[in-house]
Parts: sequence; structure tokens; C-alpha cells
Amino acid sequence: MICLEIDSGPYLVKPSTEKFDNGERPVNIHRDNMVWLSEYESALVSGEDIKLAHLWQNKANSTQGMLVKLSKGAKGFLFGQSDEFKAVVIQGIASYQSNETSHVVKLNAGSFFSSKGEFEHLLSTESETIIYVRTDAKLKAVF
Repeated sequence: MICLEIDSGPYLVKPSTEKFDNGERPVNIHRDNMVWLSEYESALVSGEDIKLAHLWQNKANSTQGMLVKLSKGAKGFLFGQSDEFKAVVIQGIASYQSNETSHVVKLNAGSFFSSKGEFEHLLSTESETIIYVRTDAKLKAVF
């Protein structure tokens, strides 16, 4: 599994004569090393069909990345109240709906959804689903 974030182009690739080091380093993640938190270990999640794994956090601007694992048959919502909320389905299949969609949208691995401001993302899963979330505010998840 790989999750690659590129904030803006042109992809920061330069000739070796113009190389630079901005201090960023890759985060290597292996599924056997993940620490999944349930509603008993994290105040960000509520319900038995959801778990959360923190990946990284920038304390200077509160931006953070995390994985959200939803059980097969889970139904609930991810609630964001942020300037930046981006999510990518990494594994599984989910159905998505919001007040901006007129119908249910099927999300396969690689699908993306986002929002700004106060927003509720309604999700239901057909299989165990893992979603990568990047946000600059606390996430609330109820499943």
C-alpha cells in the first residue's frame, strides 16, 4: 500500500544542480505495524464499526493524516469542520452521500472526496474499507 501526497506542482523535481532539502521525510507504513484505536482508545471515533490509526501531524498548523478503518456493513458519517478535509479510499468499497450529491455515489479504491467548512460525509460499506484522511481540524466519526 502506498499513499503519496503532492501538495502542488510542478512536482518539485529539479535537476541535480538545483537540488534542495526541505526537511520532509517519507513515512513507511506496514499493515503489521499499524495501531488501530477503537472508540475506547480515541475520542475522535464513536461506534463499534470504526477504528482509527494516526499517521502524522504537523503541530504548527494542526494538519494531520490518519487512516480510518470501517467494518463490512458499517453505516455512519465522517464530520469535518475544517479549511481542508481530503479523503481517499485506499481499500474496499463504500457508498457515499452528502448534501451536495443528489444520489449515492459508489467509491472504489482510489476514489476521492473532500470538503471545506462544516460538512458531513455519509458512508456505508460493502466490505471492510480503509480511508486515508487529511484534515486541519479534529475529525469526528460515528459508525
